[in-house]
Amino acid sequence: MTEIDSESFQRILLQDRLAAVGLLASSLAHEIGTPLGVIRGRAEMLDLKYPQDEFITKNSQTIVGQVDRISKIVKALLSMARGDQLISGKSIGFGSIIQDVLNLLEHEFRRNRIRIENSVSAGDEIQVCQGVDLPLQQVVLNLVINSIHAIQEAIKRGRLEEHSIKLNLLDLNTNLSLTVTDSGVGIAEENKSKIFQPFFTTKELGKGTGLGLVNSKRIVEAWGGTIEFQSEWGKGSIFAVNLPKQKIL
Repeated sequence: MTEIDSESFQRILLQDRLAAVGLLASSLAHEIGTPLGVIRGRAEMLDLKYPQDEFITKNSQTIVGQVDRISKIVKALLSMARGDQLISGKSIGFGSIIQDVLNLLEHEFRRNRIRIENSVSAGDEIQVCQGVDLPLQQVVLNLVINSIHAIQEAIKRGRLEEHSIKLNLLDLNTNLSLTVTDSGVGIAEENKSKIFQPFFTTKELGKGTGLGLVNSKRIVEAWGGTIEFQSEWGKGSIFAVNLPKQKIL
């Protein structure tokens, strides 16, 4: 019987853990439909019962929209996990994806006094495969949430200056590169090789699972793209999502 080296053994353990998580996610995806339906129904009921209340109407519509977004993301991610073939030919506005994310996190920006600099035009479009636009929104959401957490950590460490998150889109002929730059705490040198490892996180309990960047990387790579980053401890990070304008299937 041949001995298994430590690296191979760790890789086997990781594959087993990911397989278990995949099965759990698949099961949860089926179970989550019922409570999401209840939430959506109650929100619609409130909207119908109090049609003159602008506050209730606005928030009910937000709840319905986010429930629908979660449902579509779960469906699309499960499809990708099964290896279903994606259908090419759909154009989406990168600007609208980013604006949806910024609107969703508006309260967090205000609460943490974070200045947002978004240079992405609403007219910036990218050709995508059918079903990829919602996971793509999830990638942007993950990166921006990570930036918020990094800024919160910087504030905890005494950096009380005004903080910012900058979003920029570069047209590189055959590719588009979205960069998310923050003034957060940065990534320690010893952690840079680990951030795309499943379950690795430096966040406090309840703030991260260690799967956000892993899932983002998987989504981007499934579409023929890459995620790169630069970071300096104590100064902040830049994450770049590089995507082909049109994937050839």
